[in-house]
Amino acid sequence: MNNIYNDHPIFDPILFRIWTPHIKVLQESITKLVWLGTTGAVVVGFSRAGKTSAFEMIKSNILDRAGNKVPVVVYSVHRRDCKTIKQLYKHIFSKLKLDFKRNDDYEDFADKLCMHLAEMANNTNSKSVVFVVDEAQRLSIAQLDLFAELCDVLAQEYSLLLTVIFVGNREQLKRLLDKITNGENEHIEGRFFRRKIEFHGLESLSDVEYCLEQYDKYSSPYSDNPCCTECFLPEAYADGFRMKSLSTSIWGVFNEYRKALHIREWGMEYFIISTKLLLTDFLPQIGVDSYSDDVFKQCIELSNLVSDLAKPVKSHD
Repeated sequence: MNNIYNDHPIFDPILFRIWTPHIKVLQESITKLVWLGTTGAVVVGFSRAGKTSAFEMIKSNILDRAGNKVPVVVYSVHRRDCKTIKQLYKHIFSKLKLDFKRNDDYEDFADKLCMHLAEMANNTNSKSVVFVVDEAQRLSIAQLDLFAELCDVLAQEYSLLLTVIFVGNREQLKRLLDKITNGENEHIEGRFFRRKIEFHGLESLSDVEYCLEQYDKYSSPYSDNPCCTECFLPEAYADGFRMKSLSTSIWGVFNEYRKALHIREWGMEYFIISTKLLLTDFLPQIGVDSYSDDVFKQCIELSNLVSDLAKPVKSHD
């Protein structure tokens, strides 16, 4: 590939994101929670479905009923040595770049964090704040009380609604949810875990069509570059080629893997990698007229879909 394209956003594994039908549904669901005055919900999905990226995409788009932007904080729970409420507070402060003292107690942390969240809401004239807790399966039951305390302080001292969204992988988060719903933690369950939002990767041909069309529209927000398809396939694009035209073929190839691997959906990480390889490496070399299903099979193999997801399964025959 010509070096002129090496700085294109499509090569940025973190910042390059495209909209999917399920991301739009997620945005609508979170907006609805705010409008209804809901204190919390849980978002579950399979690993690599794109949950984290989805929240990064929608966090600037949540509006209250008056049209004010609702501040959204996205925090990912630390994996290492974060077993107490105080350790959790310290990590949240570190991620949000907030100052704290070594001798700060729980009340100090709660007051400072609530003041920070209230300032965020004041800056947008909103009466709501959304706090997204990603990788929630890493939390202990005791640590959930931290978020209940934040809700109470913000409501009582600042007249603000805090909506806490716990996000996690379906299989791992289930263990935490089972502990919450065993009857001993009803105050936590009722506040945060009565509402569940399912988040999915790509599940159908129409999902693939929608996503491939983004490549026919997406251009760098930092320059006057053409859309992805035109950038890497300028002559084919001028002749009318669009990535969306490959939807049926691409979905058909993935469907074979879906059946073989016994998976329900296509995680966005794997889709993004496969499509990037096709658009930036394979098609510029072979030409769009030489495309075949075998070409995209190579792209899927290179995305590590098979090596990551293949595991012994019982026969379903």
